[in-house]
Amino acid sequence: MSCLLHHAALAFLPNFWMVKLMASMKSIKQHEKILLSGTGDCAVLYCPDCNVPELIIGGLTLKISTESLRTLSAVLNHAKVRLDQVQNISPDKGNVRPVNLKRVH
Repeated sequence: MSCLLHHAALAFLPNFWMVKLMASMKSIKQHEKILLSGTGDCAVLYCPDCNVPELIIGGLTLKISTESLRTLSAVLNHAKVRLDQVQNISPDKGNVRPVNLKRVH
C-alpha cells in the first residue's frame, strides 16, 4: 500500500509545480515589442523595456544584444555582396572567368 501512495505522490508532484509555474507566468507583464523590419517568418523585433532585439527566422527566435544585431547586419550585408559576386560567375550569363574575391580574414 505504501508503494501505491508513493507513486501517487510522484504523479501529483509534477502537476503541482506545473500549476505553480502557470500561475507565476500569468503575473508576468507582457512587454510591447516594436517591429523593426520584416514580416511573417523573418523579422526583427525590439523590446524597449529590456533593450533587447529579437531575430525571428521561421520557428527560431534569437534574443541578442543591440551590438550583436549591428554585427550580424554587417556580416549579412557583406555576405550578400560576396554572394552577388559569386553568382555572376555563370556559363549561362557568358561570364565563366572567376571574379577576384579577397579573403575576409
